[in-house]
Amino acid sequence: MKMNCTIACGLLITALFAPGKGVCNEEPRHNSAWDTLVAEIQIIESLNQPDSTKSQLMSELFERRRVRLEDYRQFYDDFYRQPFEEQQKFVERIKTLVPQLLNLKKEMQAAEESAKVPVKRE
Repeated sequence: MKMNCTIACGLLITALFAPGKGVCNEEPRHNSAWDTLVAEIQIIESLNQPDSTKSQLMSELFERRRVRLEDYRQFYDDFYRQPFEEQQKFVERIKTLVPQLLNLKKEMQAAEESAKVPVKRE
């Protein structure tokens, strides 16, 4: 239940502080796009960084995902109109996506590190 509250609070905070401009009028067309977006939002919100850094990361995320603030607010409104069971299912999907995204990021960083060619200095 605590995780549900945390995610709900993160959604509310994001809706209030997310960027007001978007790159285009498209919105994610299916739940998996919203799943991933919300999971990425949760990762950003959980960072031990200043709010200004989180805000910049959030702006970049919304631009990269081509989501306008209005689209996100509509998703948020629709989410809270769903039956509680559907909300729980969505939150459970987010809880499984967050670790997957974090592992993917670690794997990508490891691949970048191994791809670097060491330079011999004389």
